[in-house]
Amino acid sequence: MFRPLDPESLWDYDPFVIRKVVLDSKTSLAGAELGEGVIYLRSPRNLVQQISPIDIGTQAGREFPSLHLDIPNFTIAPQPRFLWNPGSVVDLVNPSKTPINLLHIGFKEPRAHWDVSRREFSLVISNFLNGDWDQEFKAAVQDDLQSIGHIGPGLLSGLHPSPEQVRRADDARHDLNTKVRWFLKTEGGHHRRSKDHPMRAVDYLAVVNKLGPFELLTGKVTIPKPQNGEVTVTVHTKNPSGKDSSNWRVLADPMAYKGDGTHTRAFGRLSTPTDRNLKVGDYWFWAEKGAVVSGGLKFSIEGDDTLDLVVG
Repeated sequence: MFRPLDPESLWDYDPFVIRKVVLDSKTSLAGAELGEGVIYLRSPRNLVQQISPIDIGTQAGREFPSLHLDIPNFTIAPQPRFLWNPGSVVDLVNPSKTPINLLHIGFKEPRAHWDVSRREFSLVISNFLNGDWDQEFKAAVQDDLQSIGHIGPGLLSGLHPSPEQVRRADDARHDLNTKVRWFLKTEGGHHRRSKDHPMRAVDYLAVVNKLGPFELLTGKVTIPKPQNGEVTVTVHTKNPSGKDSSNWRVLADPMAYKGDGTHTRAFGRLSTPTDRNLKVGDYWFWAEKGAVVSGGLKFSIEGDDTLDLVVG
């Protein structure tokens, strides 16, 4: 039995809205009513994601399998659990005899994903989680979802998220968007950006329809591209006048972990230039020479790319 949405709004602050929902026993809730976003649950064992035939339609073929939210799961032991809700393509089902309390951390309008629609964004994120992706790339997606999810649970005790938690959550949202755009542009035939060869527009809807919404959602699609989401990034270190400045050690943090030292990637040789492989996404680049630390640069990596980093 489907039930109407009756959420309790806990926090409404651009670009996120956080709502508490009670899903009664033996009831279902259309995923579209919540929209895409991160769900927080103390235990996901009884919550089922049922593929929606209304949205996926005949693309699902002869069956409409249930996707259990605890597969895949990403947990900070022992709790909490943060899980991706892909919106209109699934219905949330509580088959148990007890109600389920959940928090939904959703994205507000204006559209959070720029030139990518909500549905395209949701399907590709689901593919990152359910598909046969390199574990490091999949972990990076899960890290983003956790960073977004962390702004929610404290509200149950009346604690608002800190400015740093909100900053990380917003950076994680942007990073997911970069990964999705890379995926769709790669599938659309454009995978390299440069000053001489800028990206051309890609019909993202056509790409999704070509791959198949059902296949994207479930991870069953076979994708002829590198499975690890890795590209080559070349960095030139320049002085303020634009001339090469050599012997700098270049480093990069994923934006959601900027400055905390836990996810820093160092380039293998001193500049200039220097290069290394990175997972696609948003990064904060800087350079060090002895005790001197350069200013930083935020840069979105959507394919093999080259950037200039101004150093002292």
